[in-house]
Amino acid sequence: MSKEWMTSPLSAPIGGIGNNDSHVDLVFPESPDGDMEIVPPTELSLDPYRSIARVECHYAGGISSVGTGWFVSPRVLITAGHVVYERKHGAGLATGIRVSSSSNQFPPVFAHKWAPSQMWRDSGNSAYDIGAIQLPLNTPHAWLGFGSYPPEVIRSLAVMVSGYPAPGGTLFRSRRNVMDASESFIAYRADTIEGESGAPVTTYVNGKWWAIGIHFGYLTLQANTAVRISEEINAMILAWRDSESSADFTS
Repeated sequence: MSKEWMTSPLSAPIGGIGNNDSHVDLVFPESPDGDMEIVPPTELSLDPYRSIARVECHYAGGISSVGTGWFVSPRVLITAGHVVYERKHGAGLATGIRVSSSSNQFPPVFAHKWAPSQMWRDSGNSAYDIGAIQLPLNTPHAWLGFGSYPPEVIRSLAVMVSGYPAPGGTLFRSRRNVMDASESFIAYRADTIEGESGAPVTTYVNGKWWAIGIHFGYLTLQANTAVRISEEINAMILAWRDSESSADFTS
């Protein structure tokens, strides 16, 4: 797991925002119960939507992208590794990140530090396509519960993917049953669009929404895919979340 965080001054320019085509998402028009829809404004203050944020990234070489992140504490967000560390064009670690929310719980803010998992940084292993973002100060933003469910349990669940497609600042959602789950991945035919990388894959259990995966795109043309929050990934998230109490957020 990476504890090497990239630091950005709060006044850093973000540059133009476009699509990051490192990972492509799939829409399944033949699936009426999986169609993407806008989250109504009246629901933005509800779980899990109030925990989800838009992530705008700028990289060396003029490459920009939009992704999605979700709060695990008042200061730390989880996202996809390729959102904070771009590999396809060789841009590497983002040089500036801005976080915003259509729920208007806080004004747009430039991130303080960020990092991908070490496995994503070193090898681009999709099973570790996860990263974290730290804001300079605590926000009043709500945060989302997360946990590790066994693949055999996940296969019987319905999930929802909620994220911010590029361009624009509107939160979308799509719901479907899980197609399959393995030690590393969750597959589903919920519709997604580029910009939703990093979105939480959530399920509703015992009256509460839980994140069980991190959406990153797809591995086959049959399904969109998330990194499953295994016990290993869960430990990474906890380490990033709990590191926020450190003054320098580094190892």
